Amino acid sequence: MWGRATGRGKPSTGWRHGDATGFVQEAGIRPGDRLVMDEGLRWQIRTTMAFAVLDGRIWTRDLAENQAPPPQADVAVLPLSDEQAPATDSWRSAPPGWHVDRDVRGQRYVVWRRG
Repeated sequence: MWGRATGRGKPSTGWRHGDATGFVQEAGIRPGDRLVMDEGLRWQIRTTMAFAVLDGRIWTRDLAENQAPPPQADVAVLPLSDEQAPATDSWRSAPPGWHVDRDVRGQRYVVWRRG
């Protein structure tokens, strides 16, 4: 993949790192995690994770619009649409027992964990 629509022909690896291999590490995804991603999360991350081989399971749901996470899910990732907003604003309808695990503001998403 080459540069954005700038026509400069620069590789996109620097700004795409968080969308591919860097996501698992930055989000703190661990072996056995059962991940649900919000439909509003950048498609690059959702597409990459759909083909990831993890010990756990991966789903996509419309969490921000009150669709419940699968009962087995223990990690949720939601987009942060406003850089100034607190991380908790990413999932205002979070079910009881879920908490913000990390705010990856540079990549504009928030990781929630159950428990």
